[in-house]
Amino acid sequence: MLRVRIYVASREEFERIKPIIKAHCDKARPANTTILSELAEVEMRVEIEVTARIPGK
Repeated sequence: MLRVRIYVASREEFERIKPIIKAHCDKARPANTTILSELAEVEMRVEIEVTARIPGK
């Protein structure tokens, strides 16, 4: 994992997902940008985009 972009609908949503992101990303320590924004669908709360590299490629 090289980079993570997280789009969240509210600060509260970010607080809810912060431990999940840490659990999955802490070892790789990717660059992280988190953006508070209105998402495309009202039901959407979080969108995560990850850029990764396959070792040896």
